[in-house]
Amino acid sequence: MNLRTCLGYLGATTAVLLLQLACIEPIGGTSVSGTTLYVFDGAMGDVLAWNDASVVYDGTTLPAPDRTISGNSLDQVKALGWGGMAMDPSNNRLFLVTASGKVARIDRIRTQSGALTSTNDIVLFTLGSSSERLSGGVFGQAAVDPSNGTLYVTETTDTDAHIWAVSNPGSISDGTTVPLIQVRATSGTDIKATGVAASQGSVYAYFGGGDNVINNGTSYSGGRIRKGSSSFTQVVVNSDSAVLGTTGSLGLDSSNSLLYVLRRTSAGAVGDPPILVYKLGRFTSGFNQANDAALGTAAGQPNLRFITHAGSKDWLAGGNMVGTAGSTTILLWRNPSVGDSPKAFEYAGGQILGLALDGSN
Repeated sequence: MNLRTCLGYLGATTAVLLLQLACIEPIGGTSVSGTTLYVFDGAMGDVLAWNDASVVYDGTTLPAPDRTISGNSLDQVKALGWGGMAMDPSNNRLFLVTASGKVARIDRIRTQSGALTSTNDIVLFTLGSSSERLSGGVFGQAAVDPSNGTLYVTETTDTDAHIWAVSNPGSISDGTTVPLIQVRATSGTDIKATGVAASQGSVYAYFGGGDNVINNGTSYSGGRIRKGSSSFTQVVVNSDSAVLGTTGSLGLDSSNSLLYVLRRTSAGAVGDPPILVYKLGRFTSGFNQANDAALGTAAGQPNLRFITHAGSKDWLAGGNMVGTAGSTTILLWRNPSVGDSPKAFEYAGGQILGLALDGSN
């Protein structure tokens, strides 16, 4: 948080005295211009696009979308996994992944509008055969590495987890079943994979637990965030479930080298604060690392379920969970690297299951 954020919590008369205790200094700051906001409405099965996220953020209410993308293929992916929407800014594609592992790829997303009917515009494929999937596995957050176009998707159970790595997803034909290629730790089994982010050849994944991680005779058994490429070789882990909970979501700021980590407890509550921020250099040392900053409060964002970051632009977006379903709320942070508080917008009658930000303009 910065001073402006703190004033909202502490009041002007006490903020200066308590600044050192309550706040963390700004750790970044980059451009926000030229960023498109994409939202998946699971109620209608539509992708909504706002061409300028700043226009949304500066408004008092949510404006009408600039574009609405629909069609029979999108109707087949209404049951999106939590955060199962990912932008590929380098190749102008958008991916949507259902909780059951069906994927929709929309090509030339920046100019698409209306009902899509051609496989030149939208393609459906499936992740894995039944023998390759986890028994009872649920697919969740998706992410694309802009440097190579690889699509990563979480699949999880309470006893195992997959981080799917789909190379060249733009070349997959409609109706294809994609074989399992995954990124795993070099030893031990991780479980409850619900968050993934990727950039510059590295993939980061959030696991709610798993086999003990041993470092110099100290055992860590709680939530962990792993980093790797073909396999996970680095880790930040903490045995205290209050630090890294059993469910999480990730957003990666490639410009400021920051990882945003939303964490939730086994009881379903968000952490307080809900989002921890780690400098990517924390993964060089690994293991029990302190976060470098934090965003929000449990009271302010009690239902936050997934987040996503624009990557090259300083935007963070989040969606809520009410009960077991998505909500009508879109949360936007402009300049989260310097501690801005989020603004909430309501999309009446919708069900927000996926968000993506395209900061390539």
